[in-house]
Amino acid sequence: MRTAALAALIASFGLALPATVDARSTLGRLGDSGLDESFDRHDPMRWERSHGWSNGDPFRCEWTGANAAVARGALTLTLSERPTAKGGYACAEYQTRKHYGFGRYSARIRAAREPGVVTSFLSFTGKPFGDQWDEIKMAVQGEDTHTLVLTYFVRGTVHNAATIPLPFDAAEGFHDYAFNWTPDGITWFVDGKPVHRVSGAKDEVPQAPGKIYLQVWTGEAPWIAPFQNPGHPVSAQVKRVRYVPAAE
Repeated sequence: MRTAALAALIASFGLALPATVDARSTLGRLGDSGLDESFDRHDPMRWERSHGWSNGDPFRCEWTGANAAVARGALTLTLSERPTAKGGYACAEYQTRKHYGFGRYSARIRAAREPGVVTSFLSFTGKPFGDQWDEIKMAVQGEDTHTLVLTYFVRGTVHNAATIPLPFDAAEGFHDYAFNWTPDGITWFVDGKPVHRVSGAKDEVPQAPGKIYLQVWTGEAPWIAPFQNPGHPVSAQVKRVRYVPAAE
């Protein structure tokens, strides 16, 4: 894992954002309870598949709804070769329709293994929703599936929290990845054990409620290995996603 990987996902959205949270922008779209998703079926009232667009640099693929498939208790996120407007690769993003605030977020994931492919689990909000860019992210890069990259953004400023060595191969089996988010800090967990914590004042910690995203994608950046088409689709799977509000 290169040191530069600490900057992983720094340009994931690349947006200019307002300096403060507009509380009015969240009305009607905040999740008013917890979330416990086991992926027995696609629930269009709760989740949506991103389709037909790209996030721009450094992404080198187009979100394609068919590449986010729900069946038999698992969400499968696939990167595949397909003619698109963004470089010939189709990638997958599954996102909640609602925004969620402080609390504990967890996902049971088997990451994709292939150089240049990123598997990510995050909370994000930003300009598309009329908010400041606040984000909390956990990611595994396919060239080093024994390492977890933790990143967060506050009003569009990136904070590279840590690069965590994993005692297992994230592409070999399912493991639980989680973070507990409070107004004054974030604690990340792997298989129930805390692996890193940051804390600070409100202007140093994300504050805006965000949507939950699950992604598999490829791109071009100094911190990601070059992607060489392996000649077959590359997939990650998610078996469960939970959100427990801080009050609970």
